Amino acid sequence: MRWLLRPSHLAIFALGLVLLHTLVGYLLVPYLIKAYAIPAVAEKLKRPVSVKELDLPTFEEERAQVASKPPTIEDMRRQLAAAIPVPDSDLHLLAQQRAEEMRGQLAGDGKLADERVFLTEVDLTASDHEKVKSRLSITAGQ
Repeated sequence: MRWLLRPSHLAIFALGLVLLHTLVGYLLVPYLIKAYAIPAVAEKLKRPVSVKELDLPTFEEERAQVASKPPTIEDMRRQLAAAIPVPDSDLHLLAQQRAEEMRGQLAGDGKLADERVFLTEVDLTASDHEKVKSRLSITAGQ
């Protein structure tokens, strides 16, 4: 252990640690993410997952991140929502499923006659992708 205390050996050891950090952080981690993490996430979500770009922080960015405060849950939610685009076809399908569920609640168990409950076409322009606006029209008839 005494040999490590020599300045030349200490410098070589420090250089080895930096080299190890670089190899693991910039070569091994991206490979593991692409080879194992992405397929595991796709399997959990039961939908295809792709990564267009993998941006790893530089040494200076890592140092700045350590000094800064961690993001809030709201910040992380916003970043996650921005990173996962939801196509309009999925929103349309979700709106149809919700409408069918509401129709079942209104017309089920003899509450209202089936012919008195109508579903209209889904309007995605009413949604701003943050909140879902639902239109319910109730009319009295004879």
